[in-house]
Amino acid sequence: VVGDVLSHGQEALQESGHRAFAHDKTPLWKDESFIDPTALLENGNDALTRGDADEATELARRALRFHPQNSDARFLMGRALAALGHHERAITYLTAAVSGREHEGNRWMELARAFHLAAEVPLALDALGACLQVAPDCLDAWIMMVELARGANATEIATEALEAAQRIAPDDPRVRRLAGAQD
Repeated sequence: VVGDVLSHGQEALQESGHRAFAHDKTPLWKDESFIDPTALLENGNDALTRGDADEATELARRALRFHPQNSDARFLMGRALAALGHHERAITYLTAAVSGREHEGNRWMELARAFHLAAEVPLALDALGACLQVAPDCLDAWIMMVELARGANATEIATEALEAAQRIAPDDPRVRRLAGAQD
């Protein structure tokens, strides 16, 4: 059987030009198991900052290929997928990225954004609550809380969240816009 495979393979190479194949120095396999994901993640975060979510996704995918349990790679993948509009998949990665890192408010905030964009408002509110427990000065969380509470006609919650946002950043244009909309 092996002989048949080899002879068929040799025939295929001869038909397709084995000389070109023989002179191609591209390795057929490269051991990348030693790759440290740090550079991949830094480049992926830079790509996401530049607005290149496709590149960020590819770099996160490479990091996850060799380090599937890496929470930072999962976090990058979730944010990149959300930027591409794949909110359900983003939620999966962001939920995994929060696990074991519950004390990081930015992870909860990104999960809240993904839930919100996936029209999962109750889950977005839960994630915002978790974010604000560990990062009470997270302005983005307070702003989203105001917007979601107003959308649900929960005026008391919206008022309290707006007051918190005004204490944190009274001159932020988003806070001013929300305060103006309240009047």
